[in-house]
Amino acid sequence: MSKKLISISLAIVSGTALAFAGASCSSSNNNPDGGTGTSSSSSSSGSSSSGSGSSSSGSGSSSSGSGSSSGSGSSSGAATVLIDNMEIGTNGPVQIAVPMGEFPGYWYDGVSQGSTSNTITPGSGLTGGFTYSPLGTLTNAADPTSTKAAHVACAIHDLYGYCQEAFEFAQVNLDAGADANPDAAVPRVTVPFDASAYTGITFWAMAGSTGVGQQLKVLFPDIDTDPRGGRCGPVAGSPQYTGDSGACYDSWGQSLTSAQLSSTWTQVTVPFATLVGGNFGFEGNSGMVDPANLFGVTFQVGGPNPAMVEAGTTIVADYWVDDVYFTK
Repeated sequence: MSKKLISISLAIVSGTALAFAGASCSSSNNNPDGGTGTSSSSSSSGSSSSGSGSSSSGSGSSSSGSGSSSGSGSSSGAATVLIDNMEIGTNGPVQIAVPMGEFPGYWYDGVSQGSTSNTITPGSGLTGGFTYSPLGTLTNAADPTSTKAAHVACAIHDLYGYCQEAFEFAQVNLDAGADANPDAAVPRVTVPFDASAYTGITFWAMAGSTGVGQQLKVLFPDIDTDPRGGRCGPVAGSPQYTGDSGACYDSWGQSLTSAQLSSTWTQVTVPFATLVGGNFGFEGNSGMVDPANLFGVTFQVGGPNPAMVEAGTTIVADYWVDDVYFTK
């Protein structure tokens, strides 16, 4: 199959976030939109549960500023900067340059734990850990050198459940002394990343062999919507945030249309300026996402609604993501 050389901005839709857990970056504070708290740079397995759990960030580590690149990347001709092409490691590190003293983040996936019938491939947490998937015959003319991509396939049975794959931008060592040995298996914590120099992201997406039963959402957990930012939820001593008693995990985002997620590779561009919020939580006082303080990006499909659950309907989510870039 070949990727369509087109660039499509996503339609503005409600970006209601769904609760999640599991990640293949080790974490102590998982969140529904793609954030994981504490991580380690050693293994790729762990446990996952709704809203909490632990896992690990995959093998290897990356030093500040390594692995970044820029170029045309987008067929629209807009300047782009590579975030990740999924060719390095098993689930990262992502290839964007990060500030001195920080480390690039990793990919992970997860499925909601509300039903024991839910399934996910590649496994997350105790079921094996996320790894990039070989493209094989899916290699395309737009990027003939690409051999791997981020792929996840799930069956979602639980009400308002989710299936997702995601990555985080940057992490720091919890123990500053560990910086002297960056390859050691040390706990790390995800920190906000400044993407204010960019206008959004562009990437390639494709539905897998079993298709996608719900819209695929692209979510951007930021300092306002992620609890690690210290602004959402019942935060004491911060009255400057008028909505800080609101729920966390209501990330800004947009959804792909059926034309943007089909059986053919399609390039999709998501401008920060067109992101919309959810409808249940705190999203800050600015009325828009904070690109200067992003934790990562989440690609998420929601589970059945009440009517579907009553009818015993299962949501199938099978999708690929490749070649993620910032746009300028």
